[in-house]
Amino acid sequence: MSAGRDISWPQCPPDVGIRRGKGFGAPMPGPHVRFVIIGLTNGRAFTRNHCLDMHLRWAKRHHAWTGAYAMTTYPTRDQIARQGRRGPYRHRHYRGRLANAAFAAAQFNVATMRRHHFSPPHVWLDIEPSSVRPWHGHPENRVVVRAWIRAYRHAGFGVGVYSTPYLWHGIVGRMRPGLPEWRTAGPASARSALGKCSTDRFQGGRAVIAQWWSTSRDFDRVCPGFQRGRTMKRFFHKY
Repeated sequence: MSAGRDISWPQCPPDVGIRRGKGFGAPMPGPHVRFVIIGLTNGRAFTRNHCLDMHLRWAKRHHAWTGAYAMTTYPTRDQIARQGRRGPYRHRHYRGRLANAAFAAAQFNVATMRRHHFSPPHVWLDIEPSSVRPWHGHPENRVVVRAWIRAYRHAGFGVGVYSTPYLWHGIVGRMRPGLPEWRTAGPASARSALGKCSTDRFQGGRAVIAQWWSTSRDFDRVCPGFQRGRTMKRFFHKY
């Protein structure tokens, strides 16, 4: 059963990052970790993980399987004003402009990966509440999530979702795209997290990864029942 970690801006030094989003100086994974999932942003759309190069150097040095995730946030008024009239959606109505802004946010992350020569086959959408930009009602939130999915697929990536039943249903209601799931047990044990592999389906997809966390680390395991080599190649890039 493969051991993994997810890392992002909290693993940056305390003087690195954006205002209200400086790094925590959290520890990097140990040498036994077989895979990492790296956050692309500084916790909100249209920001970058300032330590992405450092995190990729760690992955290359340890020859780790490496994946990507990004926090999905509701576009701000400024983002809708700037991005809402460009993109694949009709912009005459608010929801079209909203979708274009969300599509552009995912494109920003695609551009970040290309700029850093980071080419995982799959990107995970992190769907949870944001302390910076609150979500709206279910219909508008579904517009945002669908636009992110479309943008990643348009760029050639597979897409999965990180969430819980409570968080997913609270944000998007009964939306069920049936994507692969990365399920979290929260501040629990490895055993509790692996139990989520067979319970708590939230949008119709199969569980691929189980997560639990402590105050300073996020831990991950590939769920039982997957062929290890095939699964790693589907969701991760090998350094």
